[in-house]
Amino acid sequence: MAVNHIVAGTVLASQFHTLMICLERLGSTFINKPTILHIVTSNVSVVLCFVLINGFALLRFGLDTLNGTFPCDQRYTATPSFLYSHDIPALTILILVVLCYGVIMYRMMKQRKTIGVQPVQNVSISVDIRSKNNIRMYKNVITLGAIIGLTLIATLPRSIAVFYSYSVGGSESALNFVWIANHVFVLLNPLFDPLIYAFTVRQYREHLISFSKCFKKPQ
Repeated sequence: MAVNHIVAGTVLASQFHTLMICLERLGSTFINKPTILHIVTSNVSVVLCFVLINGFALLRFGLDTLNGTFPCDQRYTATPSFLYSHDIPALTILILVVLCYGVIMYRMMKQRKTIGVQPVQNVSISVDIRSKNNIRMYKNVITLGAIIGLTLIATLPRSIAVFYSYSVGGSESALNFVWIANHVFVLLNPLFDPLIYAFTVRQYREHLISFSKCFKKPQ
């Protein structure tokens, strides 16, 4: 029971972290980053949200133990307590992530057009600036899009399965879908997230290489 609730809290915290990444990227599209975005995306906010979400998961675990213990079966992760305290918030966060990504895309395209119409005396410098901006925008879009796409693939099937199972009264086929969502799709996020960062973020690769050197034996 504890593992089920803690894993659910960690998954929800991971989704919220994805939303914070989107908000951080949204803040970088402003010349002067809004104060509210600076506060929400700070390291303190990230840690605080992680603690609060997992603390709420432990609270849910404590409340469920009042009804007695139950086995680690998929039917017990498709209960009303999980539906209202995990799946509905998870679906809400996913919607906010997609909306935020849409706003980011709109602002980036708008800024690209603005840069394109600005007069520059030196044509070669202008072309070089546009080329660098286009490459940077392309990399940012690919990285953020991959993270969001992976989050949707890893989380959305679980929410759909639980909603369907709850609506049909927990049929065997619906519970099998819940089992697949819990044991397959949810694992995709922690499995492929490091690969996305390694292939798309140069600083991540550099830090990873530096970290790996710590384990080499001195000659």
